Order: sequence, then structure tokens, then C-alpha cells
Amino acid sequence: MQTIVQVIASKGTSLRQRIIKDKRLKPFGLEAVEMKRMGRRDGWSKIRGTDDLQGAINVQWNGAAKILTCRVVNKLGGKPHSIIGALVDYLLACQKGRVQSVQVILR
Repeated sequence: MQTIVQVIASKGTSLRQRIIKDKRLKPFGLEAVEMKRMGRRDGWSKIRGTDDLQGAINVQWNGAAKILTCRVVNKLGGKPHSIIGALVDYLLACQKGRVQSVQVILR
């Protein structure tokens, strides 16, 4: 199952970079594991769940539109609700000054 969490942000620097560099991810059970890979465009990162959170989140920033797109991927029958909850909890607790809207889209 793939779920998309779309975040509309206010003006400012890359929300993706702010999230990836933020030391407050760990208490929410999330950690940044990749920032760049050969062959991939700039502006993407990968966050994975720690502890009991299954899955990974592929994060991409569109600076012109000020939209952060987070594709949540679960394998082996995992359910995405825990890692999505941790992501939204983090966004509202630590990035509330930048977040204007959060939408969850199921696919």
C-alpha cells in the first residue's frame, strides 16, 4: 500500500531540509536515512521508522509550489497508520509555523 501525505507550507526555505536536519525527529520514532543518491534528482530524502514503526517515507520538496510530498511505503503487509501518525505528529509539533495544510491521500 502506498499513501501520500501532502503538506502545503508557508514561504521560506526548504521544509524537507529543515525536517532532515532536525534533531527532534528521533523522539517521534523517525530518522533520516538517505539524502542523496546517484541518479536521483535533488530535493528528495528518505525517512524511516525506528522502534515499532514499520515503513519508509520518501520526501520530496517542490520549492516553487511550497509543497512537501511524502510517499509512505509499507511492505510485508505492514499498515501505514503508525508511521503516518508519527509524521503528522512531528509536523504539527515541530514545524507548525510553516505547515498550512496536511492532506492524506490513500492509493
